[in-house]
Amino acid sequence: MVFQPPTSGYLEQNFIHMPIPNEQGWAVAELENPEIKLGLRLTFDTSTLPYLNEWKMMGEGLYVLGIEPINCTTDNGLDQTNEQKHLPSLEAGESRSYEMAIEVVEYS
Repeated sequence: MVFQPPTSGYLEQNFIHMPIPNEQGWAVAELENPEIKLGLRLTFDTSTLPYLNEWKMMGEGLYVLGIEPINCTTDNGLDQTNEQKHLPSLEAGESRSYEMAIEVVEYS
């Protein structure tokens, strides 16, 4: 819930979240910086993007957060995910659409 300061020797981490959608099937991930009273809100359709990947690297000199709605996980490795037919793929000429909104939020 609160980010730690840059830390020497920090090893990057990934967390897969299963967001709880609202009645319309949309989920929200929000970051807030209370010091500058600004935030970022990411809203996405869980019918096509059912997971949220959080990548954290809180190291000194490399301090990064990645927030990514995703359509599958590869917890058991890419090969096994593909073998189990959990890895979405497109046939030649096929397309797929995904919806999300990114907003900058001002707090009072």
